[in-house]
Amino acid sequence: SRVIGLRLYDGLLKVLPLAPTALTAAGAAAAAAAAPAHLRDSFNVRLEEQQVIDLAFLHGGARPTLAVLSQDAKEARSVKTYEVVVREREIIDGPWSQDHLEGGASMLQPVPSPWGGVLIIGEQTITYHSR
Repeated sequence: SRVIGLRLYDGLLKVLPLAPTALTAAGAAAAAAAAPAHLRDSFNVRLEEQQVIDLAFLHGGARPTLAVLSQDAKEARSVKTYEVVVREREIIDGPWSQDHLEGGASMLQPVPSPWGGVLIIGEQTITYHSR
């Protein structure tokens, strides 16, 4: 399933599920990217992280997977993934997380399939993380 995620304010994510569209077998991937989207009922979920630096949906996976780059009260940065369960209208812990990132980590860049994962871009380093 496809979703849109909006971080409205600290700790709250609004999820807008997109209704599936009928696709033909030929060119299904290209059609999925260009197909008109029909929004279904949105819902709100709480994020554990209060100070979110960046977030990005990752490519692939059975469910929409969200990577969240955050900073805690001690200014330590980490990335945690969540899976969006549209049917249950909730998020669950994702396949991986990473603590102790560079203090200047400020951006997430999803890596397309077949590799998947995410690039974490900092002031001095770029690191790759995946399942």
